[in-house]
Amino acid sequence: MLRGDAAGMTVVGLDNIGKSHGAGADGLHDISLTLETGDFCFITGARGAGKTTLLNIIALADKPSSGTLILFDTDALEADRATRSALRRRIGIVFQEPRLLDHLSVADNIGLPLRIAGTPEMEIRQHVGELADWLGIAHRIDSGPQALSIGERKRAAAARAIVSRPDLLIADEPMDGVDDETVPMLMRAFEQLHNLGTTVLVATHDLAFARHSGRPSLHLDRGALAIADDGAAG
Repeated sequence: MLRGDAAGMTVVGLDNIGKSHGAGADGLHDISLTLETGDFCFITGARGAGKTTLLNIIALADKPSSGTLILFDTDALEADRATRSALRRRIGIVFQEPRLLDHLSVADNIGLPLRIAGTPEMEIRQHVGELADWLGIAHRIDSGPQALSIGERKRAAAARAIVSRPDLLIADEPMDGVDDETVPMLMRAFEQLHNLGTTVLVATHDLAFARHSGRPSLHLDRGALAIADDGAAG
């Protein structure tokens, strides 16, 4: 849920971020981007353009070769380990691959962030049940991830990312390979979370999908980021 002191906060601030992958390899060059509380933005780009690398840097899963990264008004690259851990806990991530834990049920996968945070079991069951029902996977709640379709796995992974109502949601190609039923469900979930005050950043190679969303869009090409010229920018 949106924190009372978050109004006007720089949730993500990238200043001249670069990432080198070695001689001859593509990387990121002088990426600058600012997202404030409640923004909803798409990053488009072809497969291999560097979208995942950029999201990993924002999520503190990778370090840039140069530049400055601000998260929630905090210099994340200069922060100590405890502060970085605290920043990560404010971020929900929908990975390109669902990354569900095979030894846990769908319910336990979705509820994992809450359980790690020490949320009471009754409250976990309530939140998990509501999200599973809302995303059309209530009938799969006791199943293992192996029994789910790719669309159902993506929905379960999205539910896990948003169950704790993060201040920042990062989604990497969330619609990739899913069925027509799953796409509007995921977008509805992202929009609802955004309505609660979460800043949302979605990466996709699907320019038409980003354009149709009506949300501001930036385009990543050859390691550089620019306002998209596809009509999605606002």
